[in-house]
Amino acid sequence: MKNNGHYKLLTSYIRDNLTVYFLGVLSVLLCNIGQVYFARAMGHAVDFFSTKKLPEFFSRFDQQDQFFYLFLSILLARFALFFGRIGWRITLGRQTHKISGVLKNKIWQSTKYLKLSDLNEKFTKGALMNLATSDVNQGRFIFGFTLIGVIDVIFLTTLAVLSMLSIDVTLTLISIIVLSLTPFFIRRLSKKEIILYENAQNKLSDFNDLASQAVSTIKLQKLGGISEFWFSKLMGSSEEYRKARLEANLTSLKFYPYMGTASIFSYLILFSFGIYQYWGGFLSVGDFVAMQGLIFLLQEPLTELGFVISEWRKSATSLKRLNEVFTFEKENYLFSNFKNIKEHENNSPVYELSDIHFSYDDGARVLLN
Repeated sequence: MKNNGHYKLLTSYIRDNLTVYFLGVLSVLLCNIGQVYFARAMGHAVDFFSTKKLPEFFSRFDQQDQFFYLFLSILLARFALFFGRIGWRITLGRQTHKISGVLKNKIWQSTKYLKLSDLNEKFTKGALMNLATSDVNQGRFIFGFTLIGVIDVIFLTTLAVLSMLSIDVTLTLISIIVLSLTPFFIRRLSKKEIILYENAQNKLSDFNDLASQAVSTIKLQKLGGISEFWFSKLMGSSEEYRKARLEANLTSLKFYPYMGTASIFSYLILFSFGIYQYWGGFLSVGDFVAMQGLIFLLQEPLTELGFVISEWRKSATSLKRLNEVFTFEKENYLFSNFKNIKEHENNSPVYELSDIHFSYDDGARVLLN
């Protein structure tokens, strides 16, 4: 069974800030509705100026009012998009920065109860430095921006597909089949990336630990003339980290060809089968324009999907490393509830000092107790 204890950090934080996250989800949904409707309304606008035909909702009005209400709906969609983006930035986006302080504080609150042997062997100064900087910086995204990406993928994909189905079912299904191949390849690539990322993080911990040792023994290095030895050790360790991180970054760049290929094929389908549908009378000019906009929108969550999977797995890995500190065995006696001196029973003294004195050589005592 997989150890998912690190996800409890995420779920407990969400429960503690449930209102903020609820408003954030609504903001993302509002933003997605604005995006999808704007793309669909552009098709209506083209049809209005070319064939003067609009959906049945607008048919109850005369031509001038139809244009007015169509323009008003487009304007409202832009406002929804604007306020939605502001909303998720000040709610969900802000949590990315807020959680950094929470995690760092939790590291030190947990570290002070660790056994001395664990601090010397497992959670050394270098390892703790890496946890408090690199792992916190990566792990925090799962609480905010990465979560925004997940919500955006779900809502935007659903709304875009439903809107496309309302225009042309066949063209929609073909486009979805082509675009749906992207997540399969991305998932395989993300597995490789996360292994390389975890290896790079371990190399960074080793380097930080070695750097901490080098700084703490600087005087000894000068006395023993071993500065060059430490310099070569540090350079070797930094080179190992550089190579490991470079390999992980190069693997991340491989996401772009997968996502770009799917986009190219989707547009090839649109400008081949879509034009065929238009000449066959199944699509109007406005429908074709709307499909183009919606396919472009559909690419956004599928493009995000690669980064979302990648960032989620990297953040989860860092969160798992942090959770190891939080849940590691502690010294029980450090949790003892020591009494405050002011609350000592019967006002009895805590320390007693007696026979305190001071005198110069062969002289009388000048301080007596």
